[in-house]
Amino acid sequence: MNNSANQPSSSDSAGSEHLTELEQLLDELDATMYRMGRLMSSRQSEFSRDSGLPAPHFMVLKTLACSGPTRISDLAILLGVKNPAVSMLVQSLEADGLINRAHDTEDNRVVRVSLTAEGEQRLDRAEGYRRELMKRLTGSLDLEDLRAFVRIMDALAEGAAEGAPIS
Repeated sequence: MNNSANQPSSSDSAGSEHLTELEQLLDELDATMYRMGRLMSSRQSEFSRDSGLPAPHFMVLKTLACSGPTRISDLAILLGVKNPAVSMLVQSLEADGLINRAHDTEDNRVVRVSLTAEGEQRLDRAEGYRRELMKRLTGSLDLEDLRAFVRIMDALAEGAAEGAPIS
């Protein structure tokens, strides 16, 4: 389904006859990704409202659920953000009773954060909301297309994470 009628495509642009097919496709991809970014931002607001968890809080809880008790510095690495940002999130989540801090049993100087029972319950509810949202967003794709889309998005994310050089 192509909903790009409201977006100028590279084929509508003046001088597009001078662009290679690759350049035209890249222009179309850029416009589509921009549109998806705007749409996903509004869906993220919907998710935060319905689940009761802002996206950054959800990501911290999800990461802790996968990794178990974790040092804040390691949590920052896993999330791809700086320590001060994670520290602020941890303080907020701890105040809400969703995570707790405890000293490491092997090294009392090390503090680890982990989910509380309430944090696990809130994460479970939020994951239900997220899955329903993703089902609505991808409902027009069959499993084969969805698998291909996930592979493509993973490859794009890897390229972005590696800071793919501009040639």
